[in-house]
Amino acid sequence: MQVLNNRIAECRATLEAETMYFEAIFSEELDDEMYLWWLEFKDTGGRPIQESEAEIDRIHLDFWEECIENGSRQVMRTELVLIPEFIKRAIDSR
Repeated sequence: MQVLNNRIAECRATLEAETMYFEAIFSEELDDEMYLWWLEFKDTGGRPIQESEAEIDRIHLDFWEECIENGSRQVMRTELVLIPEFIKRAIDSR
């Protein structure tokens, strides 16, 4: 996580190609184990991170492979997103 935080500008630079509007990673500790939770809002049709040639995406994927348990990822249906109108207009204008 420290690498991603230290290279935040590189991380942000990859979002547009992925049609990613928002990504956040949260952590918690339970029984001396660290758990990470990803929250992302993205549109369809973007380039998958696995196809990126950006160095930071390769680092991100290596981290992912090391930390994410197979089968633990769940994609949920979005029911409600509350964002300020100026952000909605910016997304809609794309």
